[in-house]
Amino acid sequence: MRPLHRAIQLAIICSSATALAPTKFKAVLVGDALLAGRVERSTYEPVRDAAAASLGRVLLSNYEVVCAAADGAGARDLERQLARELSRDPPPDAAVLLAGTNDLWKRDAQRTADRIKRQYAHARSAGVNIVIGVTVPPYELPARFPRVFDIEAGVEATRLALNDEIRASAPALVDLDRLCAADPATYARPDGVHFTRDGYRALGAEIATRLEEALRAPPK
Repeated sequence: MRPLHRAIQLAIICSSATALAPTKFKAVLVGDALLAGRVERSTYEPVRDAAAASLGRVLLSNYEVVCAAADGAGARDLERQLARELSRDPPPDAAVLLAGTNDLWKRDAQRTADRIKRQYAHARSAGVNIVIGVTVPPYELPARFPRVFDIEAGVEATRLALNDEIRASAPALVDLDRLCAADPATYARPDGVHFTRDGYRALGAEIATRLEEALRAPPK
C-alpha cells in the first residue's frame, strides 16, 4: 500500500480538523461516454464533477477526480487511456473503468472482458491502490437500426455475459446494471444508451461511495 493511501484513510476517519498533509488523492475515470457524462451531442453532465462533489463531503485531505473517458471508446481503448494516466506525475491512486457498451455489437463478450481485465491487472501492477470496474447498463438499439439476424437478442446476451465477467473479476465494483434495474427513473436513458443529468449525478455519487468504502477498508 502506498503511504498516501494510508494517510487518506486516517484523514477520513479523523473527526477533528487537524493539520492536513499536503498530499492529494487522485482518482481517474477511464472508458466511454457513460463516464464522460454525455447526455446528447455536445451536452454533458460530467460524472467527474458529481464524484468530486460527493468526495468533498467525506475527505478531509486534498483530492482530485480526473476524466480520461471519451465518446465512442471501446475496450481496446482502455489500454491507451490508462497508460496515459499512469504516466502522469503524480499517477492516480484510484482508477474507475467502464467500457464495453461500444463493443456489444461485436457479440464477443469474452474478448471484450479479457481486454478490460488486462487493464484491471495493469492498474494494480502499476501501483494503483483502488481499481473499480463498472458493469454495462441495459442497451437499446436505436429505432433506425435494422431488425435482422436477431441482433437485439445477441447484443443483450453479450451484455449479460460481459457483466458476469466484470462482476467476477473487478477488484471493486459499481454495478451500474443493477442500479438501473433498481431505480429506472433516475437511470433513464432517453436514447437507449446515455443517461440524463440525474443519472450521471447519481453515477458520480455511487462512484464516490465506492471510493470512500475502499479508502476506509483495512490495509491489505
